[in-house]
Amino acid sequence: MLVVHHLELPVEVVVVDLVKGGHKTPDYVALNPSGKVPTLVDGDFVLTESWAIMAYLADQKPGPLYPSEPKARGHVQQWMFWAASHVMPQISALNFENMLKAFFKLGPTDPARVALAEKELRTAAAVLDAELGKHTWVAGDTLTIADFAIAAPLMATERAKLPVTDFVNLQRWFSAIKALPAWQATEPTMALPT
Repeated sequence: MLVVHHLELPVEVVVVDLVKGGHKTPDYVALNPSGKVPTLVDGDFVLTESWAIMAYLADQKPGPLYPSEPKARGHVQQWMFWAASHVMPQISALNFENMLKAFFKLGPTDPARVALAEKELRTAAAVLDAELGKHTWVAGDTLTIADFAIAAPLMATERAKLPVTDFVNLQRWFSAIKALPAWQATEPTMALPT
């Protein structure tokens, strides 16, 4: 949705109610066999995985958000793959342990899992912080989908207790992301426990 709003793309949004199991219905699973969100349907073309969808949407309006020049695009992809490997597993674990378990009544927080995820996320955050000390955005001095890919999971920093708040460059960058009209238009309002 960040890309949709940033590029002002004309899309029809269909909300899938996860709490009611909308992502597990036969019709939805026919589109996305993983039973996950999001799913993009463009005519007879179906695409899953949010970052693949971001790249596809950005290619609909070519420009700096997802550069076509191979080296610039490679740099954007490098940071997206880095985040998928080094950031997302840790944020997912902390979201689950510190926020979603209570919301879905799935038992107590696992302190060992939290400690490991915090340690690994702090290591990754230090790498990102150092990179952001060199330039304004993740892949250079231009906003790209790599920024959106890395920023989106940080939306629950406080509630998920993500240990990233003491990284100065990262926080400067995240503040700039949160000031974007696309972020403000898409920031979730779902009430989850703190």
